Amino acid sequence: RQRMVVNVAGAYFQLLFLLPLILLSLVHDWPVLRYFVIVINLNFLMTLNPFFKFDGYWILSDLIGVPNLRQRTNELITYYVRKWRGKPVEKRPFLLDIKPVEKTVACVYTVVVNLFFAFYFFYFLPKFLISFFMDFPGLFVQVLDSVAVGYLPDFATLRVLFGQLTVFALSAFFLYMMGKSWWQRIKKASV
Repeated sequence: RQRMVVNVAGAYFQLLFLLPLILLSLVHDWPVLRYFVIVINLNFLMTLNPFFKFDGYWILSDLIGVPNLRQRTNELITYYVRKWRGKPVEKRPFLLDIKPVEKTVACVYTVVVNLFFAFYFFYFLPKFLISFFMDFPGLFVQVLDSVAVGYLPDFATLRVLFGQLTVFALSAFFLYMMGKSWWQRIKKASV
């Protein structure tokens, strides 16, 4: 129960910050306020997303009582792949030995998270990177040209520019963390 309070505390305080901004944006039609509302809402989606190890992941992990949820889902996949290939199975996965409701949620999570990552790596990321490298330089030059002549850049252009930068930075960070994890596993296996 205490862990759940800690897990939702960040989202709660974001909400406390968001509500006055929404009210203020209804009174004043300032593009900057709309931008902050959009950014905070996107942050909600990111932090409450159970696929990455942010608040949503820990909330789900604590709700079903499964520590190291992502590692446990990988154990389950490895178990079924080894059984399907007719290889010996060393031990039964943790997720198969928990209560039926938690087991169902964990198994559904396993399928959904792997479908999400397949979509992310094989569809979204390649499509985004192509678009990013084709559109970003032009948008950046457009913003620089506006600033150079003393004009405030168009809000829509800034939104697209910062949105693309944010997705690119998050994707780069995610790929770096995955590569680092794989590298550590390879080093550990070779020792």
